[in-house]
Amino acid sequence: MTHIALQDDTNRVTEVSAAAGSEVDAMAEQLGVVLTDLAHEYEMLEKLAAEREEALAEARVGDLGATLTAESAVVQRVAEIEPRRAAIAGFFAERFEFAGEGEPSATWIAERVDGVRGEELREAASTLRVLIERVRGAGEATRSAAETLARHMRGIVASAERQMSHTGAYGRVGRVQAGPAVVSALDVTT
Repeated sequence: MTHIALQDDTNRVTEVSAAAGSEVDAMAEQLGVVLTDLAHEYEMLEKLAAEREEALAEARVGDLGATLTAESAVVQRVAEIEPRRAAIAGFFAERFEFAGEGEPSATWIAERVDGVRGEELREAASTLRVLIERVRGAGEATRSAAETLARHMRGIVASAERQMSHTGAYGRVGRVQAGPAVVSALDVTT
């Protein structure tokens, strides 16, 4: 009989004790719970990414700040789930003699779990993978939009500087700048 303790994001310890035959099933069930938890968090990130993009497009700075704060909280919850996932992956890596680099993927694990549980894990892993890819894509789109907006704003500021400072007396912060030193001389000897 094997005994494994997994700590979850609420600091509860889930005890998994099982005979050799049901040990894989018990851990596969725990992996299913973790994948479901991660999928829920990535669904939240996807929703927040859409809100972030909308706030950015409409230049609603307050909404953008609130969205970024909410995204940070979700990312923190994902980070809190990760140790459970890593512990489960470690169990399966040892159990199924994983020879690759790092940890085995949920799909790799699902392929080695028999029956309905294995199919459920394959579906959960696939769903999570799609969500992660969509969140990454949304993040890249928002980053691109933010960079474009930043370039546009720099252009507006430069244009305003040129319009307001045709003499060159005003700097970027609107203060009078000392211009170049002017040196002149008058020849009074003739």
